[in-house]
Amino acid sequence: MMVVERRSLKRAIVNLLALVCVDGIRGCHPCLVMDFHDGGATLHSNTHHTAAFKFDLSLDGFRTTMHCRVIWREGNTCGGSTGLMPWFKRSLSQSFSRMGKSCTP
Repeated sequence: MMVVERRSLKRAIVNLLALVCVDGIRGCHPCLVMDFHDGGATLHSNTHHTAAFKFDLSLDGFRTTMHCRVIWREGNTCGGSTGLMPWFKRSLSQSFSRMGKSCTP
């Protein structure tokens, strides 16, 4: 079986606002989904909540939620979770269609 290096995957730049919820920290907090690919997404947040190793992510105000795991971190930017697809693609498509745009990696 051939293993594909995640950094070589084609990414879709989306720069879409999302919400993050972390166990043990009160409330939901904004973040920016910078890009995504079939293995996950790159997220940026100006808050300390990027220090979490696991979090819930929502693109639609928590009507739908995805449990995510941080794979890498650099400052307030992190790359997360191989479990994002196909939920993430579906949520992105719905978000972009509401804005009259399309999004594919």
